[in-house]
Amino acid sequence: MIPKHNNPTNPSATAIAPYNFVPLPEKILIPDESSSSALKYSGEIDLSIKTETDLYVRCGVRPGQEKSENPFKNPFRQEFFHRGNPELPVIPGSSFRGMLRSLVEILSFSRMADGFFSDQKLNYKKPNSSKKAESQYSIGDHVSYEDSNPDTADFTQNLFGRVTNGKDEKCIRGRVSVGDFPWESSGNGSIFHENDGRRVPQILSGPKPASFQMYLTQPSGKKGMLYCWDTGKEESVVRGFKRYWIKTESKSYVTEAIGKNDTQHTIMRPVKPGNTFGGRITFTDLSLEEIGALMVALEPGDELRHQIGMGKPLGMGAVKITLKSLSILDPQKRYGSFFDESGNIEAGLMIDVDMKNKTKKAFENLILSHFKKIEPNFRQSFWLIPRLADLRTMMDWNTPVAANKTEYVRIGKDGQERQWKDRYVLPTPGGVRNPAAPQGAQGNGGGHKNRSGSQRPVPVTVPVPRQAPPPVKGPVAIATGQPDKQGKLKKSSDGVWTAEFEGDSRPVVVGFSDPKMKESLKEGTIGLFYIREANKKSITARLDKLLK
Repeated sequence: MIPKHNNPTNPSATAIAPYNFVPLPEKILIPDESSSSALKYSGEIDLSIKTETDLYVRCGVRPGQEKSENPFKNPFRQEFFHRGNPELPVIPGSSFRGMLRSLVEILSFSRMADGFFSDQKLNYKKPNSSKKAESQYSIGDHVSYEDSNPDTADFTQNLFGRVTNGKDEKCIRGRVSVGDFPWESSGNGSIFHENDGRRVPQILSGPKPASFQMYLTQPSGKKGMLYCWDTGKEESVVRGFKRYWIKTESKSYVTEAIGKNDTQHTIMRPVKPGNTFGGRITFTDLSLEEIGALMVALEPGDELRHQIGMGKPLGMGAVKITLKSLSILDPQKRYGSFFDESGNIEAGLMIDVDMKNKTKKAFENLILSHFKKIEPNFRQSFWLIPRLADLRTMMDWNTPVAANKTEYVRIGKDGQERQWKDRYVLPTPGGVRNPAAPQGAQGNGGGHKNRSGSQRPVPVTVPVPRQAPPPVKGPVAIATGQPDKQGKLKKSSDGVWTAEFEGDSRPVVVGFSDPKMKESLKEGTIGLFYIREANKKSITARLDKLLK
């Protein structure tokens, strides 16, 4: 049993950040145990990517220009990635592949990829000390899960491949290939912003793992009880897979003049919202479950969005992915004749509409079966697995978390700098969305035990299918899953929209089925709401329709 994170209980001493974590899996899913289908399939997935906020992927450094890498001095480095024409942007396959792989790692209970979490030891200020010193344990020492044979390839490595970097492990050839996604069309009449489209974003900050109160599981939010990188490995582990919150808009650009000697800012030429890119994923010899992992990662739900490129902490990079077709190779057709009935070269690919749902179901059943080995009493659906519910919370586009809970800490703003001085603890994704929820109601905030303990995370409470629950008397008559509830809109002093429901005094956090609704809202407007979550202290609702 790996240690679990407990959310801080003092709202005024709770950390804020544009990122959060999806917890580590307690037990790794190994492919040898996974595939129930003996058949293997090859084929193609055609996709469309629509930008929801500004999107930017920087051009690489040209050979011989290494000394001119600074975007202030090298206009080529300011451009959106392209293949020769800067007016025709391209999302490179490598960027999309990295995004896809990171999602499959989480969904398939795979190991965290090496990279940042390595054998590195940190120099940091330890609790109750003003001097920096090297940690006793490395970052990698704090990455732990039940894994009988770490050298065995996990689900994601078996799908995307593995390079060993000199270790004793065997290299694995990837069976998923991602091509480039060239620009196809613009729904708003232009690709880039006005005045050549070049912008200066706010300064982007890199990972700071020395902030152990953010990156390690903590027993509480109390300053005197923090675990650090020198805490025993049995007591604390890294929080998990780091991800950035989806935001419906990006207020990310600096308007004042930047000095020519500025080394902190950068220059970029982002693509505007409403642009569409198209491309293809090719796969070879995959099981139903493996194809299903790709399907679930690509289409996790209509209300969720993916992120690509730079500026994610500032709200950039939100995209909507649409699956255009899933084609499966028929070897007999492909290799049985050179031409098809129309006289074209026979590709042997057949679009299979039913295959998408079939593979999704196979993968979800596989993961549920695996999770029940960890939690034998779990009886809920795939997206109610606690760590996957945390992922879904962070990808939610229709009901985003309030911006003031997911921003960078800024010196001089409402005393936010105390977050670092007093080492405030970052809640779980569920704790950020709903601070009033009891410990363990979402994600991995279900009590802090060491690995020999027996406590398990409590199943998450997230939106359920839209069906009205049976009537309940008293103040909890408004319940999770209840549709078409009338309420009156209000605006708080900090500009956040809330609502009032007749006969219920609980505060209501409001999200929107269509973010454009906010443009014409007025206090006192009546609307129809869907109740996403309700407990004794608060309600989270989605505004579906304005009435008057």
